[in-house]
Amino acid sequence: MPNFTIPLELLAITPDRADISFTQLARAVAEAIQGGVSAVVFREKSLADDVFIRRAKELRKVVVDAGACFILNERDHLLGEIEACALQLSFRSSPLSEVKKRYGANLPIGVSVHNPAEAQKRAEAGADFLIYGPVFETPSKKGLVSLRGLDELESVCEHVTCPVVAVGGVDDSRAEAVARTGAAGLAVMRFIFDAADPQQAAVSLRRSWGHHGN
Repeated sequence: MPNFTIPLELLAITPDRADISFTQLARAVAEAIQGGVSAVVFREKSLADDVFIRRAKELRKVVVDAGACFILNERDHLLGEIEACALQLSFRSSPLSEVKKRYGANLPIGVSVHNPAEAQKRAEAGADFLIYGPVFETPSKKGLVSLRGLDELESVCEHVTCPVVAVGGVDDSRAEAVARTGAAGLAVMRFIFDAADPQQAAVSLRRSWGHHGN
């Protein structure tokens, strides 16, 4: 298996919201990276592929120029059009085994998982990292997926062989507790993109997490 190194300490997941223009999104991303975001997951579910490709390429330039990693979310069929440093799969994506066969030699591939059995299965199938949650309550998953909590997160981190990133309701008051579980990093959406100052929000998360800089 390839030994990929990908900066997972602080992932910012784009919010896919009509009230945030692409210009505002790009500005917030650049500011957040200056504050310590190590990677940006481009997650825009509502866009048609042609618009998605155009915006992904534009945002990738912003991310890479600022010194962070650009992660493509779900749309593995667009990897030929969009250069990414990693791919994040979900239940909507092609099966992990198929994607690993096509791209796994050259591209880190992560999977979003929501329970210990799923985490173990995806890790054994060759996932290079997992995004696990929701750890805490979050509006984006309310009523859809049960909360997993810190104890379960810690157990998953202990029992899988790949890095685990915590997602769901994580903020600067909870980051230190998440770090103690053995998680490799945090993935956030609202705390960055709802912030009046995305850079300061990222700085605060980094400080609480216990890491500094990119």
